[in-house]
Amino acid sequence: MEQGIQRALSQLTARQREIFRLHRFQGYHAAEIAQLLQLSEGTVNFQLHKANKKLKEHFKGLLKRTGQFSA
Repeated sequence: MEQGIQRALSQLTARQREIFRLHRFQGYHAAEIAQLLQLSEGTVNFQLHKANKKLKEHFKGLLKRTGQFSA
């Protein structure tokens, strides 16, 4: 499962991956990430949205290919 997550994360841009990891794995809020990376909070939220969308599509496709998802 960890390898699958790493593969999915590799599909993200470097910036999306960095923001996603700070948010999901290290517990930073968007405002904190914005300050840390010297970005606007809107940019951080947009990148999180794009990352979540890509990851959702990746895992949805994976589940369809393995026959574990029917939608």
